[in-house]
This record gives sequence, C-alpha cells and structure tokens, in this order.
Amino acid sequence: MDNPNICFDKSLFYTYLFLLGFFVCFTLYVYLYPKVNDNSNPNPNPNSDLNLKQELMNEIQKVRSENSSAQQINQRFAGPDRQTDSRFLDKIYNPLHAPENIIPQGGFYNRGYNSYQDYQMLGFITNDQGQFPVYGRNKDNNNNRFEYYTINEGRNSIKIPFLVKGNAELYSDDPVKIPELPGQDFTFKKYENEGNRYSPDIS
Repeated sequence: MDNPNICFDKSLFYTYLFLLGFFVCFTLYVYLYPKVNDNSNPNPNPNSDLNLKQELMNEIQKVRSENSSAQQINQRFAGPDRQTDSRFLDKIYNPLHAPENIIPQGGFYNRGYNSYQDYQMLGFITNDQGQFPVYGRNKDNNNNRFEYYTINEGRNSIKIPFLVKGNAELYSDDPVKIPELPGQDFTFKKYENEGNRYSPDIS
C-alpha cells in the first residue's frame, strides 16, 4: 500500500509557509487599511473648508461690488452736463467710506463743493420704528437755509421731502416730524464734518 503522507523538503516547506503568511498579511492590508485611514481623518466633513472659502470669496465679491456702485450709479443717473460728486455716492454705497459731511469750502486737503446744487447725506432720523437717511443741500447761496428729504427704503424707495421751520439747518438731537413715515416724530442725528487732516501728498 502506498504511503498517504506527502513529504516536503524542510527548506521548501519553510518557503511555502513564508509565502502563505505574506499573502495573508498583504490581503489584510489591502482590505483594512482604507477603513483605518478614513477613520483617522480629523475632519469629518472634508467639504467644510471648501464651503468656508467660498463664503469668504462671496463676501469679498460683495464688498468689491459695493465699492464700485458709486461709479455705476454715476454713469446711470448723472446728467449730460456734469456728474454727481463721487464722494457723496461713496458715503452711501462704499462701506469703507467715512460718513463725515463734506463742508462747502473744503478742508486742508480736500476740495469743497457747490452746496446749493449737490445733495449729500447729512445724517439720519431715528425713532422706535426705525432709522431713515437724511439728504440735504443749501436752498440758495445763503448757507443758513436748507432743504431736506428722506427715503422710505421700502419696495419703491420713495423720496419724501420734509420742511424745517425757517429752512433752518438741522443739528443733532433736533426734533423732526414727518407724517408720511411710521411714528411721525423723529430725532435727527448729524454726521460730523470732515476734519482737517494732514496729507503727505500736498507739497
């Protein structure tokens, strides 16, 4: 009767055993390593950084768009003979522009303006119902007489002229009554005038 046992050379047996162990280890590595790698990811939402970057880019684009609004408004609404002073438009549309009032005669480094031709945003009125911008200009060459209007920034952005007794100049905390607006009784808050600033560009 033949011998049922299979005999291997000792060195060949160890070679086969080594190859079998290597194959088992390689198989476990291929199937288990990707899962381990995924579990070790410190950021459970890989898209969160992309979303944050996109939000920041959207905000930057929004600011750039607001900064260019003054020029676009000028091109759209300015008359054929002259353009509205861009400083007045910047004060409204540019979030980085100071809300200071431009004085007619100008400051140390800035030019004045035609105060009875150009409106500018002088401040705002406020009450418990909200706040509304106030635009004004000199009524004539007399710098002590003014005319004003505000804007109800609803669906149609209606301009609402209002009168001040004697066409007097408004100062902060002066009462203002506008029947067309909710609450009617308002308090005026005036922006400060541009101060004298040193400019190194002036020799």
